[in-house]
Amino acid sequence: MKKTSIFIGIGLALLVCMSCHREIMPTPVVPTCYIGCDTVKSKLEIIWAVPLGADTGDYKSQKPVIWNDKVIFTQDYGIGNWLVKGRDAKNGNLLWTWDDYIPSQYGHEISDWWSAKDKIYFCDWSEMYSISADNGQTNWRYKVPPGLLGGHPRMSVFKNNVFHVRATTSHPNDTITHLVRSDISDGIHWDTLLTAVASDGYTTSFEPPAGWINPQGDTMLVFDEGQYNFDTHKTRINMRAYNLHKKEVVWEKKDYGGGVPFPPLVVGEKVYYQNDAVHCIDLNTGNELWKSPNFYNPSICKLVAANGKIFGNTTVGTLFCIDANTGSLCWSIQASNIYKDIEYYNNMLFFAGTGDGKLYAVNADNGNIIWAEKSPLKKRKNSNYGSFSYMSTTINPVLNCLYVADNHFAMCIKLPK
Repeated sequence: MKKTSIFIGIGLALLVCMSCHREIMPTPVVPTCYIGCDTVKSKLEIIWAVPLGADTGDYKSQKPVIWNDKVIFTQDYGIGNWLVKGRDAKNGNLLWTWDDYIPSQYGHEISDWWSAKDKIYFCDWSEMYSISADNGQTNWRYKVPPGLLGGHPRMSVFKNNVFHVRATTSHPNDTITHLVRSDISDGIHWDTLLTAVASDGYTTSFEPPAGWINPQGDTMLVFDEGQYNFDTHKTRINMRAYNLHKKEVVWEKKDYGGGVPFPPLVVGEKVYYQNDAVHCIDLNTGNELWKSPNFYNPSICKLVAANGKIFGNTTVGTLFCIDANTGSLCWSIQASNIYKDIEYYNNMLFFAGTGDGKLYAVNADNGNIIWAEKSPLKKRKNSNYGSFSYMSTTINPVLNCLYVADNHFAMCIKLPK
């Protein structure tokens, strides 16, 4: 009986392995039209495209990073390690690959990453890494020590500081949260800046901070503490400004709206923050200068500032533009909800729609849509049509192109005139 069970188990394992087999990734082909059409051509002019992975599996990538003549993509490896790949910005040729992770039986994912000059910084929840954008060499790597059960999926970088959030319990059921920092050249030694303890049945978790320099020359941080009650499903947010030089909280706004927390946008001596509405706050005093009309459905997408305007998005797909000085609405359109960033360049907004998987280009003056295109790369056997959902765009102004990935290919697309 025991032998029979063993043979059955081996047979099932072989069947599973056979069903998981993926075909080799073919060379990308640009078709004449979308799936299901015969005459309409794509408006996206692809300069080059290369497979994210070696097979036909669905992959994702973090926001592409440009450094000198290189562009860096990540490759979601599924079950296993995410890879980081440096490519020639002009033709997509592979220059280097990084996968120097701290060993783990569970694999790794890149939950957030930042770039500063020739360095890339990223985290895998409880692990932090810094690598060279030039050659992919590891600068440092760090794992949250025992006793702290979790690391936050997001991080931030400002000046010579890298910030992360640690928890004494596993995210998202955090009861004690810690904001920590390290020098970007170190990454091994971390200082705890602030600790918060949950109360009243709410969990607590800091968001990584945005930074600015105050009139006295001190490095200042602004960030929020998101709190959630699993019984009532209510949220509340506390905002703080912190003087890194003096190691003290300068101002605090408690229970500052609901919704989920988002990284704030710092422009000059003002910070713009979105929950159900967009709020403008004086960084030095903490006084609210104005509040925009309610949008009710805030998106995880970060706010963007350009030419005296603030651009944002909601979970129901409303793209909006408000006056940065008054908070009045300039225009809004129905497009697609956005999980990643909006990119501003040459009076246009570029982003990937999460809801419809299209790549958008929008006139920043009036909201007119220039592009709303699905991936023009050919549909392959046993695969969904390429989607830009959950991807970010990066503009290369020197080559006049945009880098993005669908769920199969990393690509370089010519910008519209």
